[in-house]
Amino acid sequence: IGGYAGVMIDSPHYIAIDIKNHSPLALVESGYYMEKLITDINNLGLGSCWVSLNNIEKERKQAIFGEASSSVEYLLAIGYAKPKNPFAQEVFSERRGVEEIVFLDELCNLVSMDTLEERGLGDLLFYIRFAPSTKNLQPWRFVVHNDSIELFLEEINGEFYYTDAGIVMYYFEELAKNQGLNNKWEVAINPEIKNNINYMYIGRYTF
Repeated sequence: IGGYAGVMIDSPHYIAIDIKNHSPLALVESGYYMEKLITDINNLGLGSCWVSLNNIEKERKQAIFGEASSSVEYLLAIGYAKPKNPFAQEVFSERRGVEEIVFLDELCNLVSMDTLEERGLGDLLFYIRFAPSTKNLQPWRFVVHNDSIELFLEEINGEFYYTDAGIVMYYFEELAKNQGLNNKWEVAINPEIKNNINYMYIGRYTF
Protein backbone atom coordinates (compact mmCIF):
# COMPACT_ATOMS: atom_id res chain seq x y z
CA ILE A 1 0.00 0.00 0.00
CA GLY A 2 2.97 2.31 0.35
CA GLY A 3 6.63 2.66 -0.43
CA TYR A 4 9.79 4.69 -0.34
CA ALA A 5 10.94 6.74 -3.34
CA GLY A 6 8.63 4.75 -5.61
CA VAL A 7 9.77 1.34 -4.32
CA MET A 8 7.24 -0.92 -2.60
CA ILE A 9 8.38 -2.07 0.85
CA ASP A 10 7.55 -5.60 2.05
CA SER A 11 8.24 -6.28 5.72
CA PRO A 12 7.11 -8.78 8.40
CA HIS A 13 6.44 -5.99 10.90
CA TYR A 14 5.32 -2.37 10.80
CA ILE A 15 4.86 0.47 13.26
CA ALA A 16 2.12 2.93 12.27
CA ILE A 17 2.71 6.62 12.94
CA ASP A 18 -0.72 8.03 13.71
CA ILE A 19 -0.48 11.80 14.21
CA LYS A 20 -3.77 13.08 15.58
CA ASN A 21 -2.69 16.70 15.69
CA HIS A 22 -1.15 17.64 12.35
CA SER A 23 0.36 20.86 13.65
CA PRO A 24 3.87 21.72 12.41
CA LEU A 25 5.31 21.04 15.88
CA ALA A 26 3.63 17.62 16.10
CA LEU A 27 5.05 16.66 12.70
CA VAL A 28 8.55 17.84 13.64
CA GLU A 29 8.42 15.83 16.88
CA SER A 30 7.12 12.72 15.10
CA GLY A 31 10.13 12.74 12.77
CA TYR A 32 12.56 13.31 15.64
CA TYR A 33 11.29 10.53 17.90
CA MET A 34 10.78 8.00 15.13
CA GLU A 35 14.42 8.44 14.12
CA LYS A 36 15.37 7.95 17.76
CA LEU A 37 13.37 4.70 17.71
CA ILE A 38 15.11 3.65 14.48
CA THR A 39 18.48 4.03 16.22
CA ASP A 40 17.33 1.61 18.95
CA ILE A 41 16.02 -0.81 16.31
CA ASN A 42 19.30 -0.72 14.40
CA ASN A 43 21.21 -1.41 17.63
CA LEU A 44 19.25 -4.69 17.85
CA GLY A 45 20.63 -5.75 14.47
CA LEU A 46 17.36 -5.08 12.64
CA GLY A 47 16.73 -3.07 9.52
CA SER A 48 14.08 -0.39 9.10
CA CYS A 49 12.63 1.87 6.44
CA TRP A 50 10.15 4.73 6.31
CA VAL A 51 7.03 3.93 4.24
CA SER A 52 4.98 6.88 3.01
CA LEU A 53 1.18 6.64 2.90
CA ASN A 54 0.61 10.23 1.79
CA ASN A 55 -1.20 9.23 -1.41
CA ILE A 56 -3.36 6.48 0.09
CA GLU A 57 -7.11 7.13 0.26
CA LYS A 58 -8.67 7.83 3.68
CA GLU A 59 -11.14 4.95 3.23
CA ARG A 60 -8.36 2.44 2.57
CA LYS A 61 -6.43 3.57 5.62
CA GLN A 62 -9.55 3.12 7.76
CA ALA A 63 -10.07 -0.38 6.34
CA ILE A 64 -6.51 -1.36 7.27
CA PHE A 65 -5.89 0.52 10.52
CA GLY A 66 -9.42 1.06 11.86
CA GLU A 67 -11.96 3.85 11.72
CA ALA A 68 -9.99 6.12 14.07
CA SER A 69 -6.68 5.80 12.21
CA SER A 70 -7.26 7.65 8.94
CA SER A 71 -4.53 10.13 9.92
CA VAL A 72 -1.71 7.57 9.57
CA GLU A 73 0.80 9.15 7.17
CA TYR A 74 3.82 6.87 7.65
CA LEU A 75 4.72 3.31 8.54
CA LEU A 76 8.04 2.13 9.85
CA ALA A 77 8.94 -1.23 8.27
CA ILE A 78 11.01 -3.45 10.58
CA GLY A 79 12.78 -6.75 9.98
CA TYR A 80 16.06 -8.44 9.18
CA ALA A 81 17.52 -6.89 6.07
CA LYS A 82 17.89 -9.14 3.03
CA PRO A 83 21.50 -10.03 2.17
CA LYS A 84 22.89 -7.76 -0.53
CA ASN A 85 24.23 -9.13 -3.79
CA PRO A 86 27.89 -8.01 -3.76
CA PHE A 87 27.91 -7.94 -7.57
CA ALA A 88 24.75 -5.89 -8.00
CA GLN A 89 25.05 -2.18 -8.64
CA GLU A 90 23.33 -0.26 -5.87
CA VAL A 91 20.82 2.45 -6.67
CA PHE A 92 21.72 5.72 -4.99
CA SER A 93 20.45 9.26 -5.00
CA GLU A 94 22.49 12.35 -5.61
CA ARG A 95 22.90 14.56 -2.54
CA ARG A 96 23.13 18.32 -2.51
CA GLY A 97 26.54 19.73 -1.72
CA VAL A 98 27.26 21.52 1.54
CA GLU A 99 27.32 24.85 -0.32
CA GLU A 100 23.68 24.29 -1.34
CA ILE A 101 22.27 23.74 2.15
CA VAL A 102 24.58 25.69 4.50
CA PHE A 103 24.87 29.49 4.66
CA LEU A 104 26.66 32.08 6.79
CA ASP A 105 24.72 34.58 8.95
CA GLU A 106 21.72 34.67 6.59
CA LEU A 107 20.03 32.57 3.93
CA CYS A 108 21.61 32.71 0.45
CA ASN A 109 24.91 34.03 1.86
CA LEU A 110 27.26 31.30 0.65
CA VAL A 111 29.85 29.79 2.97
CA SER A 112 33.03 27.91 2.06
CA MET A 113 34.12 24.56 3.47
CA ASP A 114 37.30 26.28 4.69
CA THR A 115 35.21 28.61 6.86
CA LEU A 116 33.22 25.69 8.24
CA GLU A 117 36.42 23.76 8.95
CA GLU A 118 37.85 26.76 10.81
CA ARG A 119 34.75 26.73 13.03
CA GLY A 120 35.00 22.99 13.61
CA LEU A 121 31.77 22.34 11.70
CA GLY A 122 33.11 20.85 8.47
CA ASP A 123 32.53 17.17 9.20
CA LEU A 124 29.21 17.75 10.98
CA LEU A 125 27.67 19.71 8.11
CA PHE A 126 29.19 17.44 5.47
CA TYR A 127 27.64 14.27 6.89
CA ILE A 128 24.29 15.81 7.82
CA ARG A 129 23.55 15.80 4.06
CA PHE A 130 22.97 12.05 4.28
CA ALA A 131 20.05 12.29 6.71
CA PRO A 132 16.86 10.77 5.25
CA SER A 133 14.27 13.09 3.72
CA THR A 134 11.15 12.80 1.59
CA LYS A 135 12.25 11.64 -1.89
CA ASN A 136 15.77 12.72 -0.84
CA LEU A 137 14.76 16.32 -1.52
CA GLN A 138 16.87 17.62 1.39
CA PRO A 139 14.55 20.56 2.13
CA TRP A 140 16.54 21.71 5.18
CA ARG A 141 18.79 24.77 5.21
CA PHE A 142 21.32 25.65 7.92
CA VAL A 143 22.45 29.18 8.73
CA VAL A 144 25.68 29.33 10.72
CA HIS A 145 26.23 32.10 13.29
CA ASN A 146 29.10 32.65 15.72
CA ASP A 147 27.43 30.78 18.58
CA SER A 148 24.55 28.91 16.97
CA ILE A 149 23.02 27.32 13.87
CA GLU A 150 19.51 28.08 12.65
CA LEU A 151 17.39 25.51 10.79
CA PHE A 152 14.98 26.46 8.01
CA LEU A 153 12.77 24.40 5.72
CA GLU A 154 12.41 25.32 2.07
CA GLU A 155 8.89 25.23 0.66
CA ILE A 156 8.65 22.58 -2.07
CA ASN A 157 5.61 22.46 -4.36
CA GLY A 158 3.64 24.52 -1.87
CA GLU A 159 4.45 22.25 1.08
CA PHE A 160 6.78 22.20 4.07
CA TYR A 161 8.05 18.75 5.03
CA TYR A 162 8.05 19.19 8.80
CA THR A 163 8.73 15.51 9.47
CA ASP A 164 12.01 15.89 7.57
CA ALA A 165 12.95 18.74 9.92
CA GLY A 166 12.52 16.46 12.94
CA ILE A 167 14.58 13.73 11.30
CA VAL A 168 17.50 16.02 10.47
CA MET A 169 17.39 17.59 13.95
CA TYR A 170 17.88 14.16 15.50
CA TYR A 171 20.74 13.32 13.12
CA PHE A 172 22.38 16.67 13.82
CA GLU A 173 22.29 16.14 17.58
CA GLU A 174 23.74 12.64 17.27
CA LEU A 175 26.55 13.81 14.97
CA ALA A 176 27.25 16.76 17.27
CA LYS A 177 27.74 14.39 20.20
CA ASN A 178 30.77 12.96 18.39
CA GLN A 179 32.29 16.44 18.66
CA GLY A 180 31.49 16.80 22.34
CA LEU A 181 28.36 18.91 21.81
CA ASN A 182 25.37 17.73 23.85
CA ASN A 183 22.87 20.53 23.34
CA LYS A 184 19.33 20.28 21.96
CA TRP A 185 17.45 22.17 19.30
CA GLU A 186 15.17 24.96 20.52
CA VAL A 187 12.10 24.73 18.28
CA ALA A 188 10.23 27.96 17.49
CA ILE A 189 8.48 27.49 14.14
CA ASN A 190 7.96 30.77 12.30
CA PRO A 191 7.80 31.76 8.58
CA GLU A 192 10.60 33.81 7.04
CA ILE A 193 10.81 35.35 3.57
CA LYS A 194 14.30 35.65 2.10
CA ASN A 195 15.08 36.75 -1.48
CA ASN A 196 11.53 36.03 -2.69
CA ILE A 197 11.85 32.38 -1.69
CA ASN A 198 9.61 31.09 1.06
CA TYR A 199 11.29 29.44 4.02
CA MET A 200 9.99 28.31 7.38
CA TYR A 201 12.13 28.97 10.44
CA ILE A 202 12.21 25.80 12.56
CA GLY A 203 14.64 26.41 15.40
CA ARG A 204 18.11 27.10 16.74
CA TYR A 205 20.97 24.95 18.04
CA THR A 206 23.26 26.91 20.38
CA PHE A 207 26.86 25.82 20.93
